[in-house]
Amino acid sequence: MNEYTKRYAIERQALEGEILGLRQKALDLEDKVRILSDDNQQLSIINEERLVDIETWKQRFEHLERQKITELESMRREYDERLKEEVVRDPFILNKIS
Repeated sequence: MNEYTKRYAIERQALEGEILGLRQKALDLEDKVRILSDDNQQLSIINEERLVDIETWKQRFEHLERQKITELESMRREYDERLKEEVVRDPFILNKIS
């Protein structure tokens, strides 16, 4: 073998080694992308489930708030009616309250 043939063989072997290394890196990166994609999909599912759960709790809270407001309004009307009845029975009751 002459010098050029030896140098070519050495360079070719080095390049083939680099190519194999790069192919392995590409495969590793593809695996990482697949794993990250799967993780991302699982996190998206969990996130959606939590958003649904949060929305459910939000609706429950809003319902309870409306119930509370309705109950307070009812209690206020009842109080006003009772106060009117007391005023009719005892016109001086307002002086006693103040």
